[in-house]
Amino acid sequence: MKYVILLLSEASKIDFGGSDKLAKNDHIVLVHVKGKKTIPASLEDVFENIKATVDYFEIAQTSDAWLSVAYLMGYHIASKHDVYVVTKDKTKIPNKLVGDAHIYASFKSIAGASTTTTKKSTSKSTAKKSTTAKKTTTKKSTTSAKSTKTTTKKTTAKQEEPTVLDVIGSLIGGDTKSNKSSKSQGGLIDLAGQLLGGK
Repeated sequence: MKYVILLLSEASKIDFGGSDKLAKNDHIVLVHVKGKKTIPASLEDVFENIKATVDYFEIAQTSDAWLSVAYLMGYHIASKHDVYVVTKDKTKIPNKLVGDAHIYASFKSIAGASTTTTKKSTSKSTAKKSTTAKKTTTKKSTTSAKSTKTTTKKTTAKQEEPTVLDVIGSLIGGDTKSNKSSKSQGGLIDLAGQLLGGK
């Protein structure tokens, strides 16, 4: 439920485009001087198409206008209502109330106020989703890297054991010391030596 407060004396200066988007449970509060409740002729069609309830707040004299606007703002803010003030002159509104109400120069901004909030929350949830996706991807790539390292170690270990041809090649070259490092290799060296030297 929105409470839109404005001075009836300023109504002819305000752009009412978008006021038809206000809902039935919203209220437009027109502050006017006693005896001057007439809506300007240029705005009669606009007020006929407004779905919101139009309320009138009567004041004694013109000098009380902004004091009355401040009073209405304070009352509706305390009542936990969404308070909007439509005016071309924002300087006359007390600073203490500016932070708790929405102040616009036209009705177009009021109609789009709730849409802006929805867009912000949507973008936040999208940002959270993308962060989660990045974390998952990082974990998967780390796992792949570990498995690659393990495979490399196994392959290297298999290549260190010499074949019969390697042993024969090293014996022909005169290198017998490096191949006597293990018992299993010693057997290969003896066999190769017998084949080549006839010992």
